[in-house]
Amino acid sequence: MIDNKTEKGKNTIRFAPIFTIATLSIVIDEAQHMLQEAIVGNLFNDTAFSALNLTEPYNLFIHFISYLICVGGAALIVRAQGAGNKEEEQKLYNHCITACILAAEVSGV
Repeated sequence: MIDNKTEKGKNTIRFAPIFTIATLSIVIDEAQHMLQEAIVGNLFNDTAFSALNLTEPYNLFIHFISYLICVGGAALIVRAQGAGNKEEEQKLYNHCITACILAAEVSGV
């Protein structure tokens, strides 16, 4: 899945598969949210549709933060793993977990 190539004695890691999968998942997630709004808007009354429109930006923001932490953290961890730096890899993993916990606390989940 990850393509290692050597250029001038250095190992470079290509992250295209990681970002492609994450981008596709966010596109599918956004399509699901638009479909949900269309169904609620057509089948239920205005109160349900307005309640959905009040909570949807908050949900999208939480999804954005979680994707940002997961994809960025995964890229950094894979880079440290490719360099053979176990200490840096463990430190980055702990930072990602801490960031997820802090984001959940701040958002009130």
